[in-house]
Amino acid sequence: MNFSIPDASDFGKVSEYDSFRDVLRYLQNVFGKEKKAAIAYAMLLSVHLTKRGPYRDDSLKALDLLSKAKTRLDIACAHTRPAIDITSEILNEAQRFADEASIPCTEWPTVEEIIEIVSRSARKFVTSSDQ
Repeated sequence: MNFSIPDASDFGKVSEYDSFRDVLRYLQNVFGKEKKAAIAYAMLLSVHLTKRGPYRDDSLKALDLLSKAKTRLDIACAHTRPAIDITSEILNEAQRFADEASIPCTEWPTVEEIIEIVSRSARKFVTSSDQ
């Protein structure tokens, strides 16, 4: 693993995976709160896999990867309401933040700032009892 997600263990067993493909496989065998946490973790994992850089294109790439992750997760979960709600909420918060933090041609959010927003949103779905 080339990165670490702080307090990833809060998401449960799924946090042992550092591959989006492995998380998709894991989703086939879990249900309820554990599945919700796994979906949220997958969204966070996808944005953590983004190349970091100071350019607007780097931030847009992070949002693109998050959008692709949403699509893949919705498909993997057969477009069920819980999956759609989780992926939509996380993506919406990241996109809204990026839009509001941007001043055309001069300022845009960093990938790290987008990751922080995704992390905060994803943690609403953790399995640990102290969250």
